[in-house]
This record gives sequence, C-alpha cells and structure tokens, in this order.
Amino acid sequence: MREPNKKCLIISSSTDFENNKGRFDVKKACLNLKIPTLFIHGSNDESVNIDYSENLNLWTKNSQFRIIENANHTFGAKEPWENGSLPKELDEAVEACIDFFKKK
Repeated sequence: MREPNKKCLIISSSTDFENNKGRFDVKKACLNLKIPTLFIHGSNDESVNIDYSENLNLWTKNSQFRIIENANHTFGAKEPWENGSLPKELDEAVEACIDFFKKK
C-alpha cells in the first residue's frame, strides 16, 4: 500500500480551511449560540490549554464553565477500559453534566 503524500495533504487541508474559513470560526460560532452551554476542562489537561475553554465560555452568552481539579485531557479515563467504575475526575465531569441538564 502506498503512503499518502504528506505535502499534498497539507496543501489540501490548508486550501480546504481557506475555502471554508467562515465555517471554522469558533469565536463566531460561540457568539451565535442561543442554547445553554456547559464547558468542562481539566486543570491538568496536557493537550488543550485552559485558556481555550475560558475563551469559549467568554464568547458564549448563556454558558457555564467548570474546572475539574487534577483532571487530565481524558478526565482520568484510558483505553482499553479495564475498570468497573469511572475515574474520580470523569465521575465529577459526568455529575456536572447531569446537574447542568437538570437545571435546564
């Protein structure tokens, strides 16, 4: 099987983004949201800086922001799933979602 040409993939992705810039404008999408929204972020997220979630919350009118202390990007979950219960941080995130939906 032939390897894809990485240079072509980068050019294609870049062109696709440029042609659809308006569709990929996250700030604009948040500013236009009309529904209640909950953003949850782990305080130890190694993949996404917490500033990104804080911005999403600021841009979204009817939103709430919850930080799960000591949670990483996956809230302590990993594949393959080997436990019979949720990690503490993921359980806290799930409970935050349930509470959010009950109030809405």
